[in-house]
Amino acid sequence: MLKPAAAALLLSALAATVSPATASSAAGTAGLDAGHLQLIDALHAAGVSVQIGHSHGICATALGAYLSLDRLVVVCTDEASGVDAESLDTLRHEAIHVAQDCRGGGGIGDLALKEGQTMADSADLARRAGLDLDLALDPYVRYGDGMEVLQLEAEAFSAAAAWSAEQVIDHLNNSCRLATPDSVAATPGWNPQAGSAETMPQILRINFKSGRRAERIGDDETVVALFDADSEELIDCVMAQDSETGACAIFAREDDDRWEPVEFITFQFGD
Repeated sequence: MLKPAAAALLLSALAATVSPATASSAAGTAGLDAGHLQLIDALHAAGVSVQIGHSHGICATALGAYLSLDRLVVVCTDEASGVDAESLDTLRHEAIHVAQDCRGGGGIGDLALKEGQTMADSADLARRAGLDLDLALDPYVRYGDGMEVLQLEAEAFSAAAAWSAEQVIDHLNNSCRLATPDSVAATPGWNPQAGSAETMPQILRINFKSGRRAERIGDDETVVALFDADSEELIDCVMAQDSETGACAIFAREDDDRWEPVEFITFQFGD
C-alpha cells in the first residue's frame, strides 16, 4: 500500500497500454538507528525485502509503499538529506502493512486489521501521539478509497506515529508467526529480481471485486498472468501507472466495456 507524499500527486488516466515492471531490492542503511536496523532484519525474517533511497519509481508520487506481491517495502528519501524522521516513520508505517498482510494470510491483496481494531482505536492512538489522523487520511479519501482501506491506513499511520521501532518489531513478529512467503513466491509472474525501476517503470494497482486492493510492479505479461490465474474472477481491474509520466492504463477482461469511452482524470492533492 502506498503512503502518499504531501506534495502534489498528479494521476492522468489514459486508455493506451503502457509498459509496467519489477524493482531490485536493496537496503541503504546510512542514517538508520539500531532499532530501525533491527526492524529491517525483522522484515527480512518475514520474507520481505527493503529498498531505501530515491531511485524507485514510486518515489515520484509517494513517500513509500509495501508492494505485497513482490514482498518489497520501499522507503523514499530525499536525495540531499537522506534518511530522516519522515523516512523512519514511513519504514514503521510500511512494516505495519506487512503485519496486516501476515494477518490476512499473505494472500493476494489480503490485508487484515489487528483483531478487534476499530477506527476509534486508531484515532485515539493517533491523538495520543499528536498525529492529525484526518489530515493523514485525506489523500485516500480524495482518491475514493473505501472504509476498509481507510481502516488499514489508519492503523498504519497511528501505530507508526505512536510506536518505537522495537514495538513495531514485536507487533510484526506476533502477526507474522504464520506467514507463508513461499505461497507469495508461487504467484504467477512473481520475481523480485527480474528487472529494475529503469527497465520496468510501472506500478500495478490490482482492484478486487471485494473492494480490496494490492500494489506490485510488473509488465504486461504480469497482468496477463494475474488474470489467467484468477479462475474465480476475483480481480475487477488492474490500473498500471507509469512512474515517470504519471500516465495510467486500465486492464480489464475483454467483455468489460466500462472503460469506453476513455476518461481523463487529474487529481490534485496538497498545496
